[in-house]
Amino acid sequence: MSEKEKSKPEVKTIRPPLERINIRCRVCFIVDGYYPDEKKCRHCGARLFEIDRY
Repeated sequence: MSEKEKSKPEVKTIRPPLERINIRCRVCFIVDGYYPDEKKCRHCGARLFEIDRY
């Protein structure tokens, strides 16, 4: 590494966190926060539906 590269401070990019949606499972009735790409309940494995969001 050259001295020029060593003297540069590291720049960390800040990304906004992914939005979570609270959805109630139709089978086990547990409300939990899910990312939009999650399609199954963490607790029982049942399919989640967008209409069940809180």
